Parts: sequence; C-alpha cells; structure tokens
Amino acid sequence: EVYKQAMHHALSIDVDVLKKECSDLVGKLAGKKRVVIHTGCDKVFTFYLGDRPWHKDDGTGDIPCGEVYIAPIEESAQGERLIPELMLEGEKLTDVLLEFEAGKLVNCTSKELLELVRQFPGNNDVMAEFGMGLNENIRELTGCAAIDEKRKGTAHIAIGMNNMFGGKNDARLHMDFIFTPVRIELDGALLMEGAKIVL
Repeated sequence: EVYKQAMHHALSIDVDVLKKECSDLVGKLAGKKRVVIHTGCDKVFTFYLGDRPWHKDDGTGDIPCGEVYIAPIEESAQGERLIPELMLEGEKLTDVLLEFEAGKLVNCTSKELLELVRQFPGNNDVMAEFGMGLNENIRELTGCAAIDEKRKGTAHIAIGMNNMFGGKNDARLHMDFIFTPVRIELDGALLMEGAKIVL
C-alpha cells in the first residue's frame, strides 16, 4: 500500500513543469568537472565527470520520472559516503558508511551489503552514477530505490552498471544509495545545500 500510494503521487506530477526544471538544471550542470559531496560525520566524497553528458528523466524514460543523472569517470571516486538509511533485501540499515578508492567500493560498515555486492560476477563495486531527484510529489522515502531516487531534495550515487547511460562499466548489478546531503559542490560552487538545489 505504501508503494501504491507513493507511485500514485509520483505519477501525478506536472510533467510540463518537471521537463522545464530538468532542462534548466542540465543546462547549468553541463561542462562541470568535479563533484564534492559533504555528509554527516564530516565525511567527504569526490569524483570527476569528464566530458560525459547529463541525462534527464523527465517523463520519457523511467517510471516514475523526475531526476537528472550522469555516469562519472569510474576510476575517480575517492573518499567516504555516509548513507543514513537504505533497504537491503527487506531489511532497513542505518548510517552505512561506504569507502571508495580509485573508483571502487573497498569497504563498508555493512557486512551484508558487501557480501551482496561481491556475490555477483564482474565489476559491481565500481562507482556508476550520480543523480539528483526533482519530483516534488514524492513525499517520503519508501525503501524502493526507483521511487526514492526521484524525490526532490535528495541526491544519489550508485555502483555497478552504467554502460547504458554513457559509462563504460558493464555489470549485472546497479545499486542506488539515496541521501539528503549536507552540501554538494560542483567545480567549487555550491550545488546543493541540504535538500535545496542552489546552483
């Protein structure tokens, strides 16, 4: 029932308004190179975008719609990323710390998450995606990543497959981690402060 209600609200978004918001934001993001994400416990996570394109999910792609996203340079992710809450096979995990080196997830405070990632063949531990949600009709996190990553005021990173949207990593897993940042910087300028996009 939670899923049904969340999907109903998400799908009732004004698509014309969303399309303009997505296009305007992608225009501001184009050509930027370096992302720095600050989260709780003073953790910092950085990566580079190179010349890769931004994509819009503004009603012509995934269901529900409402995000902009990009495939970062896979080897560039470095640092620690605190995920306040995520669902793993029906179980809620809190304050999961992900540690990246040279683009790969090398450590995690959740043994279960690491085991899940490593049970798949291929490069499933590679940094794959960075995105921001823009659907204001998604009112709370449900535990379903396909909905939660579209919630306005959130950002997300992912590991695993990204060769379908501009990256080079072909993997069997694509796992999103959704969060509200303390601060995100783009080429030294403020992109997000808390749940607000300020660029």
